[in-house]
Amino acid sequence: MRSARTGRPHPNPIPRAPTEPRSWAGGVGRVLLAATLLAALAACATGEADDARRGQSRAATRGAELPAQQATRIASQYASPAVSPQPTAPAATGLEALALSLRVDSGGPDGEYDAVPADAGTVYAGAKLSHLRPGQQVRAVWRNADRVDIGASAVDITDPVPAWVALPLALNGSLPTGDYAVYVSVADGPDDDAPVFLNSLVFRVTGSGSAPVRASDRPAANPDRDDGEDDVEIVIEDIEEDGP
Repeated sequence: MRSARTGRPHPNPIPRAPTEPRSWAGGVGRVLLAATLLAALAACATGEADDARRGQSRAATRGAELPAQQATRIASQYASPAVSPQPTAPAATGLEALALSLRVDSGGPDGEYDAVPADAGTVYAGAKLSHLRPGQQVRAVWRNADRVDIGASAVDITDPVPAWVALPLALNGSLPTGDYAVYVSVADGPDDDAPVFLNSLVFRVTGSGSAPVRASDRPAANPDRDDGEDDVEIVIEDIEEDGP
């Protein structure tokens, strides 16, 4: 190699590195690598776009659901509590008619009496009640004028409910003559210790062997008669304030 200044050959020429021949396989590899990178970048971009679209869709859905959810919470917060329908209470049992008789059947008492003999056998307080129900019990307490119990009777109500209830009292001739009364009440079954008092009836017991006196045979007071004697009146007692 010549010197740049003298034109003479350089005493120690610098050897050049051998040049490797270019291979077409290396170029193809670089192209494939670049294509792979581009494909990966494209896939990432596509995934990010899909994720962005899904995110926008979820945001739009949440935006549409939020007012409805808020309205539901507000409505549930201030809505009136649900009230279950309560069963209708049954009508109270009432007493429509009460009569003293020697016999009572489904059609009612066979005659109404103001007075019965002490040896009449059995007399009945015939009671016609309204709104009577199966399971109830109709009771009668019989008392003398001093309010001393002389008897009691009870009838359990079953289905069909009778139109009239017959409450018996045995008369065997042992009762003294005088005024008596029967007190009628209704209870919600045999175990009910707080029956509801309905009404009472006053009647008279006469001597053994005498004839019963029908209410229709009661003599009417004559205001024009003045024989020095007072007319006798049998009183039918209404509801007493203090009950039996």
